[in-house]
Amino acid sequence: MYLVVAMLLLNWWLPAPAFAQGVGGNVGGSVEDETGGLLPGVTVTDTSNETGRQFVATTNERGEYRIPGMVAGRYKIQAELPGFTTYNAQVN
Repeated sequence: MYLVVAMLLLNWWLPAPAFAQGVGGNVGGSVEDETGGLLPGVTVTDTSNETGRQFVATTNERGEYRIPGMVAGRYKIQAELPGFTTYNAQVN
């Protein structure tokens, strides 16, 4: 079986509130199998091409994940769940 990752770029380019000192945004989405069923327990890893820094999240009971604090750039995304083919993609 194959994993399918749907990513949502959440407030990626929105300005941070005045009280925030960091730069970055949140990335989130959902993971489903090839039939469209949402999958809990999937490990989603985003790795920065520039720095090698990894951001890791696990999907919840609804197959959704959220990774806060990411900065703009190119990333390799990987989704893994035992019994499924590992999903790999490049995102900008």
